Amino acid sequence: MELVIDEVQYVPEAQLAALTSALRRARQKQLPVTMIAAGLPQLIGRMGRAKSYAERLFEFVAIGLLDNVSARDAICLPIEREGETIEDIALSAIVDRTQGYPYFFQEWEKHSWDAADIPCHRGDVDSATRSALAEAMSVKVSSVAPTRNNLIAKGMLYSPAHGDTAFTVPLLDAFMRRVMPNG
Repeated sequence: MELVIDEVQYVPEAQLAALTSALRRARQKQLPVTMIAAGLPQLIGRMGRAKSYAERLFEFVAIGLLDNVSARDAICLPIEREGETIEDIALSAIVDRTQGYPYFFQEWEKHSWDAADIPCHRGDVDSATRSALAEAMSVKVSSVAPTRNNLIAKGMLYSPAHGDTAFTVPLLDAFMRRVMPNG
């Protein structure tokens, strides 16, 4: 039996504990159960908090950014399956701007197709880039901790070590610097 779970970082801790316990018991009984799950980097810490032996029970494999060939395929193959096309220069612009991060492919493609006359052109990608920019925020120092906690709860940040904060999404720091240069 195979169990496949995406976005497992959003599973409540009590349910993670129950799932981990069940999988441990299945392993002890040598039952043919396999779980493949995907989640953001904070998942390892959440699993450890749910059950202390989770880090030994599971193999956590980090999946990094896609290389250029894989990135182009990830963008082109679904488009081709729909019988549509994208100009090579538009495809290159998306690959360059996303730097291999799959979630960003989805965002740039969605906004590009929303702006596009088919086939998708470089100008459509440029228009999508402009439409993805956010307004700058002004916040007080006292609001940073609650904002950080909210961003952790939403999966945008995680804490790799006590007192440390990191973005779960590659390139988010560069994006924030672009849209909030004085922040």
